[in-house]
Amino acid sequence: MISLHAFEAYLTDRRLVQKKQLPFFLRWVANYLSFCEKSASEPDNEGQVQDFLQFMGKNKEEWQIRLKQTRESVRLLLFRAIFQTAERTLLFLRNCRRPVAPR
Repeated sequence: MISLHAFEAYLTDRRLVQKKQLPFFLRWVANYLSFCEKSASEPDNEGQVQDFLQFMGKNKEEWQIRLKQTRESVRLLLFRAIFQTAERTLLFLRNCRRPVAPR
């Protein structure tokens, strides 16, 4: 399960979002994750992202939604997940490459 607190720390630590925009990014991601949960889909599915954006556009007044901000927040969420997977893979590979001591 994706932690909003961990995602907030990720955005803040890397200064990916201006501080005043952070609550909005977190809200869009929370809405996206809720949407995925209700539709029983994984959040890393590109089709799911498009479905969410269409859903938001239909159910919110134009002034209430900032699709660009929504897309960017979900993109950052998915990038973080990919980045974490890559970090774990690199760590695993580094551990596998340790030289074997000669006998």
